[in-house]
Amino acid sequence: MKLQLSFMSIILVLVFFLTTEIDGKPSKAHIKLSKTVVIRPTASEITNAISHTNISQEIQVENLQKFFVIGTYSNKFIELLSTYDTLSSNPIVFSSDEIGTLTSDYRKQPRNNRIITQFKLYRKIQEIQCTIYVTLTGVLPFFKDFLAIIADHVHMMIQMLYLGKLAASGWLWELHIKLLGLEHLKLQEEVFREKHLPGINETLNGLITSCQANNYLPLDVIWSTIMAMNSDLYTNMSRLPIDDGYLLLETLQMFPETIFAPIPGFVVDWGNTPDAFKNEMENIMHQYNFGEWTKEPYAYIEFQKQFLDVVRVQLYGHIWVHLVIYKNKGRECRPEHDSFISALNGVIYFAYVDDETFNNVLNLLSELYEPDDEQINQITSIIENEINRILCIVTGSNNAHAAIDCELIEENCAKKTPTINLETNARCLQQFASNINTGINELPVNVLLFYINGNETTE
Repeated sequence: MKLQLSFMSIILVLVFFLTTEIDGKPSKAHIKLSKTVVIRPTASEITNAISHTNISQEIQVENLQKFFVIGTYSNKFIELLSTYDTLSSNPIVFSSDEIGTLTSDYRKQPRNNRIITQFKLYRKIQEIQCTIYVTLTGVLPFFKDFLAIIADHVHMMIQMLYLGKLAASGWLWELHIKLLGLEHLKLQEEVFREKHLPGINETLNGLITSCQANNYLPLDVIWSTIMAMNSDLYTNMSRLPIDDGYLLLETLQMFPETIFAPIPGFVVDWGNTPDAFKNEMENIMHQYNFGEWTKEPYAYIEFQKQFLDVVRVQLYGHIWVHLVIYKNKGRECRPEHDSFISALNGVIYFAYVDDETFNNVLNLLSELYEPDDEQINQITSIIENEINRILCIVTGSNNAHAAIDCELIEENCAKKTPTINLETNARCLQQFASNINTGINELPVNVLLFYINGNETTE
């Protein structure tokens, strides 16, 4: 039975004409790119900010740090969370000032105030999750009668974590996918609880105990009182593109031909990676068709990781080629440079991958206006190291510098008549992004990373 994947519409917009400011100043495209970058506070800044509040629970700041996102949230999302009914005796509500803090430009706010308010947002999400834990405990024994309700609750939990920029734990993803497997007749109803959710009661009971210890729940809770609550959240929040949770399983037949598309001027040795990628794709499709993937989703996650790695290398490759040409062509190419930054903005709407190195590259690009050799060399050096690191993983190579020919790239892109020009490189980037976007049914790539991170998150 073929799943019908339902994904949010992602519009890829590439603008190749824009008004630039005075030389040496940021264009609109640079400003837009800088706002995309995730800048996280340091551990000491988080510690300092929360030590001056009434937050009493112990916090492992080094683990929390990667989830602190300095960016903006939508007004609708924050207001919905603020009005959501929970079982807490003292529910968290956001003031108009706090909503403004979370939904406006963080650069115009005191950093400590932003950290404290964002932490309050995380606590509110946890408060809501705790209420849903109780709901699940009550309804899971009756999954045959309440399957749609249970699936909605689990989807909503994942959705809140995604929009709140937190990680969804592996057990939650597994529950979501197994419920969908049950809906699509991939799992047998008569043995569903016993065979596929053997530890769910223990997991939920442990979470509820933790919620009570942290005052998110009263000591005595009755799940049936919750069933009529919170309908507004279902009605008013658009569903995420995880409806079927199967993430790149039925739409990838084209990828061995397109995901490894050569980049003119860029020389990379993929080794046997394309063949391995195709084999892994066939394996996971086989596992899905025979129900194995649905039973143990995280047992077959290497394919998704490899897909992300290849996309990263291709994006880095286009950036590298652009920078080498720009460095050698000089200030006369400033309009084409601004156009490439604008094109990159369009790509990362769907392909943005939240990792430290990618953020660093984007941040440096947003500050690069003129073809400054030192700045460009700094960025290309970061990209070189990251591409080699990734290629060593996907090719199985032990030589950290064997996968890419930097001198040949310089030669191809630096000569008077280069293999490729700035406009062609931008169009190639557009075509690559369009092919991938179409091939994955417009599933945002950061949702895939969100799924992968669940395998590493237990609490």
